[in-house]
Amino acid sequence: MASMAIVTTIYFLTNVAYFAVLTPSEILSSNAVAVTFGNRVMGIIAWIISVFVACSVFGNLNGRIITTSRVFYAGAKEGHLPKFLSLIHVKNNTPGMAIIAVIICTTFPIFMEDIGSILTYMSFVGNFMNLLCILGFLWLRYKEPKRDRPIKVWCGFPFVYLMVNIFVTVFPIIQRPIEIAIASGVLFMGLVVYYFAIHKQSKILGRCVDKVYHFCQIVFQSVEEEKIK
Repeated sequence: MASMAIVTTIYFLTNVAYFAVLTPSEILSSNAVAVTFGNRVMGIIAWIISVFVACSVFGNLNGRIITTSRVFYAGAKEGHLPKFLSLIHVKNNTPGMAIIAVIICTTFPIFMEDIGSILTYMSFVGNFMNLLCILGFLWLRYKEPKRDRPIKVWCGFPFVYLMVNIFVTVFPIIQRPIEIAIASGVLFMGLVVYYFAIHKQSKILGRCVDKVYHFCQIVFQSVEEEKIK
């Protein structure tokens, strides 16, 4: 809890510093607000801001790769993704195939020129998924109030978080309807691909997935988790 409070305070004070030094027009027109802030107040050592930003991005990506790969792995174990993503490395006990898949998926946006659109796509999809998760949480608390829960929090916290998520999900629809329509189309295509590739998988596609599964086992020295145990 102490670490979360410290990080929250640092981020809050950082944003206060941005607004105290830069005008709203400068913030909106800047490609990197932290760098603009550093050039304004730090003089010849402004380059250190870029170093700190790079360290922050590296740490964020490190955490994202670790957590997102586990989501891919869990989805594959439940049958929601191709089963080769559930393979575990025999020595490191890590979901190697899921990590590789995450790295490949995150590499493609690097080649896109419009960073603003990428941020809009990702933030909308992420906020929409968070919104669904919180709605599911509240629904389970309502339908199954006596269900055993190792961790139980006051419903006021998720309700406040739900209100914030509704705002950050709906507001971009008004501001950037075209980008949000594209992001929504990608989400819908994901449902279509899941239905035909996973839920109603054909025999031909099933054989292809099996070949990829065996190929990954041999090349990446990976097996199912149960076989490791």
